[in-house]
This record gives sequence, C-alpha cells and structure tokens, in this order.
Amino acid sequence: MKVLDSRAARLWLAFAVAAALALTGGAAAPAASAATAPAVLTSLDCRSATQCVAVGDNNPDHPTQLEGDNWNGTAWVRVTVPNPPGSVRVRMNGVACPASHPCVAVGKAQPKSGGSYAIGALWNGKSWSVARAAAPGAGSQLTAVACPAVHSCYAAGSYLPKGSGRTVLIEHWNGTAWAQQPAAAPPGSRGGILYAISCATTSMCVAIGDDGSGPLIERWNGKAWAATRPPSTTSESIWAVSCPTTTRCFAVGEDNLGLGVLVDQWNG
Repeated sequence: MKVLDSRAARLWLAFAVAAALALTGGAAAPAASAATAPAVLTSLDCRSATQCVAVGDNNPDHPTQLEGDNWNGTAWVRVTVPNPPGSVRVRMNGVACPASHPCVAVGKAQPKSGGSYAIGALWNGKSWSVARAAAPGAGSQLTAVACPAVHSCYAAGSYLPKGSGRTVLIEHWNGTAWAQQPAAAPPGSRGGILYAISCATTSMCVAIGDDGSGPLIERWNGKAWAATRPPSTTSESIWAVSCPTTTRCFAVGEDNLGLGVLVDQWNG
C-alpha cells in the first residue's frame, strides 16, 4: 500500500539521520549492518550517548534474518538475533529499552505454512531471545512497543481474528510473558491497525493508527483501553505519538487532502 510504503521510507530516513548524526556530533557512524547489504534497521532506542540498540532485518523486500546493532559510544557492533524456529520470513518493527537492560523488540514472523504471527524479543545485555507473542489468528504483527517500566511493556499492531477482517492488537509484557489486552472500538470502526504507541507511566499510554473509518487513538488508564478520534478531519493519517507526561501527548502525521503536515496535541 502506498501509505505503508511512505511510512517505511520515513523509518529509513529517521534511522539514517540518528545513526549518522545524533551520536557523533555530525560525523557519520556506519552501522555494523552496513557490511551486509541489503539490510534495514527499522527502530532505535538510546539510553545514553554511549548506549543504543537498533533492530531490523536483512532485506527490505524478502527479510529472512533478524538483525541487531548496538552502539557502545565508539562503534556499532553486530549482535546476533535468532529467528523463531521454522520461520521463513521475519521482520522487526520496534524496540524499547526501559533501562540499561533489558530491551524489548517486537515484529512478526512467517512460518512455512503461510500467514504470520507476532513476535517479542528480549535483550538481556548479552544476547537476544525471541518468542511468539500472545496474539491469536494467522496474520498478527506488532508494529511498535513502549516500556514505561523495566518489566512492563505495551505493544501495538494488528491481527486477523478467525472469520473477520484485520483488527487492532494491543499486548502487554510483564517481564515474563506476553498477554493480549482488549482494545476498544469507536462507532463505525472497521478493524484496522495501530502504528505507534507511547507510555508516560504504566497507567497512561496512547496508541495511534487507523481503523478503516479514519484515524484512531487508543488510550490506556491503567485498567482499560478507550478509543477516540483525533480533533481534526478523518482525511488525516497519524504515524507517530509521544507522551512526555501523563497530561500531554503529541501526534504527528499528514493531511491526505494535500494540506501539509499534521500535528495533534492532547492536554489530558
């Protein structure tokens, strides 16, 4: 789809800028994955100027191997990320590092039998482990993750319930296992997908996406998810969200009518 392609291009650009400029005072810092082409790193999280973790896969069109690069303040170092057993296609979409260790990454894997299933990966400071997440169905994926605490991470994406169309997916990791959480649906909702998620605390998260009827916002209050629409028109697409406090969130995207960039703000 054209919209997803444009999002992927922005992810490429965001990482290229971060890797080349942010950590080196403007000087390019070649990633370890640059030695293996083609490769794509799709998500990055930095705990400090000397500690970053990036994840992705080895091929943008036919990804068959998960990738991981770590920044140690001097250079990018390749880290092995094992594929789920029996997978023929894999993709890592997001990573979050709530402390020095661990880091949690999410994505999807495709078995030989077809379809896909959501995956969650854990970096313990020495190695990665990858496991199937909790989502049911034959077409699940996790597209983003946020970790407001060391042992509390929320991930967003989509899945295909049996006999139904694509539906938004929200999962929680408690430090041991993944569990699916019930997502809310506004009136007129037709399924959809969540693209991004941000958590100010363990009881305040916001996920954004699209449900087939327009842009969708899901908000977590520590007990349940509630769905709403952004204040602007349904012609917009929202791609990213950040919540620096429990009473302030910013979401950015584009106006699909060609009116330019879009910024939405939530004041609590």
